[in-house]
Amino acid sequence: MWVDQDGAEVLQRTEALRLLALHAGGIGRVGLIINKLPVILPVNYALAEDYIVFRSATGAKTRAALENQLVAFEVDGIDTHHALAWSVLVRGLATLAGKAELEHSHLADDLLTVVPDPGFHHILVRPDVVTARRFSLPKDKVEELVSIWSR
Repeated sequence: MWVDQDGAEVLQRTEALRLLALHAGGIGRVGLIINKLPVILPVNYALAEDYIVFRSATGAKTRAALENQLVAFEVDGIDTHHALAWSVLVRGLATLAGKAELEHSHLADDLLTVVPDPGFHHILVRPDVVTARRFSLPKDKVEELVSIWSR
Protein backbone atom coordinates (compact mmCIF):
# COMPACT_ATOMS: atom_id res chain seq x y z
CA MET A 1 0.00 0.00 0.00
CA TRP A 2 1.26 3.47 -0.89
CA VAL A 3 0.26 6.53 1.15
CA ASP A 4 0.62 10.01 -0.32
CA GLN A 5 2.05 13.08 1.45
CA ASP A 6 -1.42 13.94 2.83
CA GLY A 7 -1.95 10.52 4.41
CA ALA A 8 -4.39 9.20 1.79
CA GLU A 9 -4.03 5.65 0.50
CA VAL A 10 -3.26 5.66 -3.21
CA LEU A 11 -5.42 3.00 -4.84
CA GLN A 12 -4.40 0.75 -7.69
CA ARG A 13 -6.26 0.95 -11.00
CA THR A 14 -8.17 -2.28 -10.36
CA GLU A 15 -9.53 -1.01 -7.04
CA ALA A 16 -10.43 2.35 -8.59
CA LEU A 17 -12.36 0.65 -11.39
CA ARG A 18 -14.07 -1.61 -8.83
CA LEU A 19 -15.30 1.49 -6.97
CA LEU A 20 -16.55 2.99 -10.23
CA ALA A 21 -18.42 -0.21 -11.04
CA LEU A 22 -19.82 -0.50 -7.53
CA HIS A 23 -21.35 2.98 -7.76
CA ALA A 24 -22.37 2.85 -11.44
CA GLY A 25 -25.89 4.13 -11.91
CA GLY A 26 -25.09 6.98 -9.56
CA ILE A 27 -23.90 10.48 -10.25
CA GLY A 28 -20.43 11.42 -11.39
CA ARG A 29 -18.99 14.63 -12.74
CA VAL A 30 -17.52 15.15 -16.18
CA GLY A 31 -15.01 17.94 -16.68
CA LEU A 32 -14.44 19.47 -20.09
CA ILE A 33 -13.42 22.71 -21.75
CA ILE A 34 -16.12 24.99 -23.18
CA ASN A 35 -15.01 28.21 -24.87
CA LYS A 36 -11.52 27.80 -23.34
CA LEU A 37 -12.94 27.58 -19.79
CA PRO A 38 -13.12 24.47 -17.58
CA VAL A 39 -16.64 23.26 -16.79
CA ILE A 40 -17.75 20.42 -14.52
CA LEU A 41 -21.19 18.87 -15.12
CA PRO A 42 -23.04 16.17 -13.17
CA VAL A 43 -24.13 13.05 -15.08
CA ASN A 44 -25.65 9.69 -14.30
CA TYR A 45 -23.20 7.07 -15.47
CA ALA A 46 -22.81 3.39 -16.14
CA LEU A 47 -19.87 1.18 -17.03
CA ALA A 48 -19.80 -0.83 -20.22
CA GLU A 49 -16.85 -3.10 -20.58
CA ASP A 50 -13.98 -0.71 -19.85
CA TYR A 51 -15.78 2.54 -20.66
CA ILE A 52 -17.68 5.08 -18.59
CA VAL A 53 -20.97 5.87 -20.33
CA PHE A 54 -23.48 8.66 -19.88
CA ARG A 55 -26.30 10.18 -21.92
CA SER A 56 -26.42 13.72 -23.19
CA ALA A 57 -28.58 15.97 -25.29
CA THR A 58 -26.95 17.81 -28.17
CA GLY A 59 -24.63 20.34 -26.56
CA ALA A 60 -21.19 20.73 -25.01
CA LYS A 61 -20.74 17.13 -23.84
CA THR A 62 -21.81 15.78 -27.22
CA ARG A 63 -19.53 18.23 -29.03
CA ALA A 64 -16.63 17.09 -26.85
CA ALA A 65 -17.33 13.48 -27.87
CA LEU A 66 -17.72 14.31 -31.55
CA GLU A 67 -14.40 16.15 -31.45
CA ASN A 68 -12.69 13.30 -29.54
CA GLN A 69 -11.67 15.62 -26.71
CA LEU A 70 -9.87 14.60 -23.57
CA VAL A 71 -12.17 14.90 -20.56
CA ALA A 72 -12.04 14.20 -16.85
CA PHE A 73 -14.59 12.14 -14.95
CA GLU A 74 -14.79 12.00 -11.16
CA VAL A 75 -16.80 10.01 -8.63
CA ASP A 76 -16.44 9.97 -4.87
CA GLY A 77 -18.18 8.49 -1.90
CA ILE A 78 -18.16 7.50 1.73
CA ASP A 79 -18.00 3.97 3.13
CA THR A 80 -19.87 4.58 6.40
CA HIS A 81 -19.30 1.05 7.70
CA HIS A 82 -15.50 1.46 7.62
CA ALA A 83 -15.40 5.28 8.11
CA LEU A 84 -13.57 5.80 4.81
CA ALA A 85 -13.95 8.34 2.03
CA TRP A 86 -12.73 7.74 -1.51
CA SER A 87 -12.37 9.56 -4.79
CA VAL A 88 -11.70 8.26 -8.31
CA LEU A 89 -10.50 10.48 -11.15
CA VAL A 90 -10.49 9.24 -14.75
CA ARG A 91 -8.95 11.12 -17.64
CA GLY A 92 -9.50 9.92 -21.16
CA LEU A 93 -10.85 10.34 -24.63
CA ALA A 94 -14.57 11.08 -25.05
CA THR A 95 -16.29 9.53 -28.06
CA LEU A 96 -19.84 9.07 -29.24
CA ALA A 97 -21.15 5.51 -28.96
CA GLY A 98 -22.21 3.99 -32.25
CA LYS A 99 -25.37 1.98 -32.85
CA ALA A 100 -23.45 -1.34 -32.81
CA GLU A 101 -21.86 -0.50 -29.46
CA LEU A 102 -25.26 0.36 -27.97
CA GLU A 103 -26.85 -2.86 -29.22
CA HIS A 104 -23.91 -4.96 -28.00
CA SER A 105 -23.93 -3.46 -24.51
CA HIS A 106 -27.71 -2.84 -24.13
CA LEU A 107 -26.90 0.62 -22.79
CA ALA A 108 -29.90 2.21 -24.44
CA ASP A 109 -32.08 0.28 -21.98
CA ASP A 110 -29.89 0.12 -18.89
CA LEU A 111 -28.62 3.67 -18.34
CA LEU A 112 -30.64 5.32 -15.59
CA THR A 113 -30.95 9.10 -15.68
CA VAL A 114 -32.66 11.48 -13.27
CA VAL A 115 -33.13 14.48 -15.55
CA PRO A 116 -36.44 14.75 -17.45
CA ASP A 117 -34.84 14.77 -20.91
CA PRO A 118 -31.37 13.21 -20.75
CA GLY A 119 -30.89 13.27 -24.51
CA PHE A 120 -30.28 10.39 -26.85
CA HIS A 121 -26.51 10.57 -27.35
CA HIS A 122 -24.45 8.01 -25.45
CA ILE A 123 -20.98 9.26 -24.65
CA LEU A 124 -18.10 6.94 -23.85
CA VAL A 125 -15.07 7.94 -21.80
CA ARG A 126 -12.06 5.70 -22.22
CA PRO A 127 -10.24 5.40 -18.88
CA ASP A 128 -6.72 6.18 -20.10
CA VAL A 129 -5.45 7.55 -16.78
CA VAL A 130 -7.11 6.40 -13.55
CA THR A 131 -6.10 7.72 -10.14
CA ALA A 132 -7.82 7.21 -6.83
CA ARG A 133 -7.39 7.93 -3.15
CA ARG A 134 -9.01 6.58 0.01
CA PHE A 135 -8.67 8.05 3.48
CA SER A 136 -9.98 7.51 6.99
CA LEU A 137 -12.65 9.70 8.50
CA PRO A 138 -13.00 10.47 12.20
CA LYS A 139 -15.53 7.85 13.37
CA ASP A 140 -17.44 10.39 15.46
CA LYS A 141 -17.89 12.65 12.39
CA VAL A 142 -19.02 10.11 9.76
CA GLU A 143 -22.76 10.84 10.02
CA GLU A 144 -22.17 14.59 9.89
CA LEU A 145 -19.85 14.23 6.90
CA VAL A 146 -22.35 12.02 5.05
CA SER A 147 -25.02 14.66 5.64
CA ILE A 148 -22.76 17.40 4.27
CA TRP A 149 -21.57 15.23 1.35
CA SER A 150 -25.11 14.42 0.22
CA ARG A 151 -26.45 18.00 0.18
